[in-house]
Amino acid sequence: MFFAVADRDGQTLWLTQKDGEQWKGYRPNTAVTKRSIEEIPSVELMEVLLEVVKQNVSIAPDAATLVAAKRMGFSRRGANVDAAFSYALEQLQQSGLPLENEGKLILSR
Repeated sequence: MFFAVADRDGQTLWLTQKDGEQWKGYRPNTAVTKRSIEEIPSVELMEVLLEVVKQNVSIAPDAATLVAAKRMGFSRRGANVDAAFSYALEQLQQSGLPLENEGKLILSR
């Protein structure tokens, strides 16, 4: 049996609820393993966005999603990639991370 979590265009399946809540990390696309943006759960996109904000201290949302998309292996940010990262950023902001201050994303201390 799997645990289903609603995601941007459907559901993400986890073995247990705890797996979904404790997931950390992301799997970027490589020459061997290439996934479309629709195949990548939002939790992975959220993780790469958090990493980008941590490493840049303060970054504009558009720049953060662009850097995150490149880290995930997307050479360009089309409408689907942009929509997926925008959704992931909204989910992060609803949870309180990251904060937006004067048009820049920051992490609270």
